[in-house]
Amino acid sequence: MASFGKRLALAVFCSLIISVILGLEPLPISNPFLISANGLTAMSDDPSTTLLNPAAGLSGVSSSTSYLYSMDRLSQCEISSVLEYQNSGVFIGWQSLNNDDYTKQDYRFGYRFGFKSLKLGIGYKLSYDKIPGYGSEKDDCLYSGLRLNLASTTFDFATDHIRINDELAALEGRSFDFSLNHDLADNAALAVGLSTRRDNPINYKVGCRFQTTKHLQGIVSWSSEPGRFGIGSVFSLSWLKLIYAVQTHPELQWTHSVGISIMFP
Repeated sequence: MASFGKRLALAVFCSLIISVILGLEPLPISNPFLISANGLTAMSDDPSTTLLNPAAGLSGVSSSTSYLYSMDRLSQCEISSVLEYQNSGVFIGWQSLNNDDYTKQDYRFGYRFGFKSLKLGIGYKLSYDKIPGYGSEKDDCLYSGLRLNLASTTFDFATDHIRINDELAALEGRSFDFSLNHDLADNAALAVGLSTRRDNPINYKVGCRFQTTKHLQGIVSWSSEPGRFGIGSVFSLSWLKLIYAVQTHPELQWTHSVGISIMFP
């Protein structure tokens, strides 16, 4: 338990330090690990993956900043932290997007546990939107997910379909994400998946991950709704990851994103 306490203190300390350095800022998903894979969470073990699946992501702290659609005065920051001890763990995350006319703050936290090759997680998301001169709104929901590791195959399923409605105290359907990653060899993997959002068509995804050198990894992916490509380059040491990624858009300019992750042993 002493080791768990030290790791928890380190996770909170790192999150606070990064938040002071980067300031506040989210809206669209813009973390470089996620946009390079177009949300195929089974391709990633980065702590930021808890944004979509509370059962995914290894222990560590990650942070990113993004230049959304190459627009002036529109950027986004994100911080994620996962702490695991034996077969259980906790995670926290924060996102913020700011421009002159709109701000949004997202917070999330949750718990996950595992048994052999299966991990289950549940989390809570809280969002604050503010338009100067028009006031602010709050939205929250529960979300859950699982990750199943079978030899060289990883299966992810996540949903945030349980919405907490303050006025009606009702549960309202929302969305789900599915992805499957298969390691072809030590230096290559393929992934497929799909996601749904309420009142939107199904979004189909395909991606690949490949090792170019000992410390350098490439990620390429495509999604159908809207049609876009994600491309990322990851530099890794034993406990440190640096990534730069871009994501195209059929009508807007490219999104550029850079991130850093510190992985716990």
